[in-house]
Amino acid sequence: MRGEGQRLTEHLKAILTEIERLKVVYCDAIEQLETNTLQNLSPQSATQWFKMYLRVVDLGIQLRRGEIRHRSTQQFTFPRMHETGTKGAVHSGLSIDDGNAIYQLMESRRLVSESRLDYWFIRMDGLDRDDISLLDKRVTGCLESFRRQDSNFYHRLDVTGEDPHEELVVLGELDGTSSRVLAKATRTCFGPSKCSCEEDARPWEGFSLTSGDPLSQNFSLANASSSTMLVELDEIGIIDIKRQMGFEQLSCEEAQEDAVALARDSSRLARRLNSSGNGTAASVGLHNLPSARSLYQKRCVDIGQEAKPSITAVLAVKKGAHYLDLSGIGFHSARDLQDLVDIFATSGLPPVKELDVSNGFFNAAAFEVLCKLLRLPLLRQNVERLSFRGIAAPRPADIAALMRLLTGDSTSVGSLSALSSLKTLDLSYNTLWYEGAQHLRPLLASLSGLENLLLESCFPELVAPFNSMSSLGGRTAVEESVRLALMDVSNRLQCLNFGSNCITSDSRWLNALFAPGSTTQKLYLRGITSSSRCTIETEEANWRTSDTWDLQQVEMLQWSSSSVHTNKLLDALSAELQVAPEMRKMTLAFAIACEVQATPTFGSCFSQMQSVHEIALELHATVTSEAAAMALAHQLKTSWLKLSVSTDLVHDVKRDDDLAKHGKAIRSFGLLEQVKANKRIYRCRFCVTSASQR
Repeated sequence: MRGEGQRLTEHLKAILTEIERLKVVYCDAIEQLETNTLQNLSPQSATQWFKMYLRVVDLGIQLRRGEIRHRSTQQFTFPRMHETGTKGAVHSGLSIDDGNAIYQLMESRRLVSESRLDYWFIRMDGLDRDDISLLDKRVTGCLESFRRQDSNFYHRLDVTGEDPHEELVVLGELDGTSSRVLAKATRTCFGPSKCSCEEDARPWEGFSLTSGDPLSQNFSLANASSSTMLVELDEIGIIDIKRQMGFEQLSCEEAQEDAVALARDSSRLARRLNSSGNGTAASVGLHNLPSARSLYQKRCVDIGQEAKPSITAVLAVKKGAHYLDLSGIGFHSARDLQDLVDIFATSGLPPVKELDVSNGFFNAAAFEVLCKLLRLPLLRQNVERLSFRGIAAPRPADIAALMRLLTGDSTSVGSLSALSSLKTLDLSYNTLWYEGAQHLRPLLASLSGLENLLLESCFPELVAPFNSMSSLGGRTAVEESVRLALMDVSNRLQCLNFGSNCITSDSRWLNALFAPGSTTQKLYLRGITSSSRCTIETEEANWRTSDTWDLQQVEMLQWSSSSVHTNKLLDALSAELQVAPEMRKMTLAFAIACEVQATPTFGSCFSQMQSVHEIALELHATVTSEAAAMALAHQLKTSWLKLSVSTDLVHDVKRDDDLAKHGKAIRSFGLLEQVKANKRIYRCRFCVTSASQR
């Protein structure tokens, strides 16, 4: 018995030594992963990030279960003491699970004294719960943060499978109902005998990615079309549905810094700064700098409440700033929001760059505290993105009050500064009719740096009790106020989402969006409807005599509407696309009448679209107009493909510049038919590629 106790004691000591060694390596790898969790990555860079994430996960697996998945010169002589993990894997025998198994064996057989057992328990429990568990949560938080990052080079990221068979799929948007696979990444090393890495490799050292990575310039959508996969919305999974509806899983709690960890990190930073001559001042002042997380933990201790993982997670500092993503919380409590107010009222904290309370439910008390949070200088002076998408406020007038608060006021005592740094504002799925609409213009006028505006489904068709108020002239004044707001902001926005709104022809809202001098490059106008209070005859007369639409600066346009507005858009496209030289991608959806002649001809348009590389048209046809839709599709195909011949004789400078390094331009046409109960949808896709991409 004594010999067995000594053998297990030596084994346990070796386990603790190995865990302490790997813990430092694990922490360094996580820090490098967090540093490179960036926005605007190319598909290739996104796959590189995910492969590095899998490599870091493998370190955590080695710490937890002792599984060795990569080549190593280290000799492992201790036996495996547990039965968990992947079947057939190579084990080090020096993991947390091995240590726990040894402890249980010592306890059940009484191989060592109780005091010695208590000592081993404290050591193992401290490493497990206080160190490694928090590092594991940081890794999970890295993946969640990575999936939330926006990029101009892909539409979204999907992660499927379970360890060790996780897979990343980088998806680009094809049209409103399908996506294309741009890149994939998965684990390639499952054991030392199947590992292509160098022995004892540490790939995270020197790992670096860059936003807007030049690799993305070599990756064109046309080149990806040869391996395109269509993912129909009918086949979407429940996780994707929840994500699209805004109900993402709660962010995991990130690592909590205890005194030992903070001292270690401070010492490490001080040593680095010492090498450049600045170590003394930095090491003295470092302990005096507060952090939002430490303030929150201290506050919880003072009032005797347990810190909430969801709040702790959002208080992490990323790239020198706070990004408060509260969109997954759901029902907000006044106490939690007050904690945030008190914390960020403290001077010396990093700035708040983002506040997202999308899909949040607020009672009167919680909404009042939210307004306090929006008054804080640390937020107002630095915030770049605000999202109030689909929030549930206690009173209808609260949305207008929120808009007044965002506008600010510099004329009164205790004035609020304007949100001069704000670049993105999302008010989607909040009804802004009447009082909210009247405050839209002054709000947008105060946001001098605004680049992206989302007003999706802010002006739905009013139900009868509210629609009756329009007879008093109030609705006309509101529509004019919105038109002026859109007119003012159209000459400084880069992107506008105004989809799923009800637009009457006499409101002239679309005229404001397409007004001469507009700088908006990306327009999302899906699901546009017209009010039932106006007849089609009246609308047709109005749009034919109203302002001309200018599409000169538009680079991307997404449109779908069953209303007469589509007729004007098609009319503008077929008559004036020669003044839209910047457009590179266009997505339209419109209904087909029985008479083909009633639909504008696109043949003359195509020759004027100098920069376009991709057009997607959805032809929605009833069963009776099926033949008309097919006839139109074939007419469009003929007109498009003929340009491959005609453009050989015409010198197009811009197209030559775009395709000079790829060779001769080749035009292609694709047609996909979707059959529904009472209609057919024909998706026409027109592409320009180069010969070298074929």
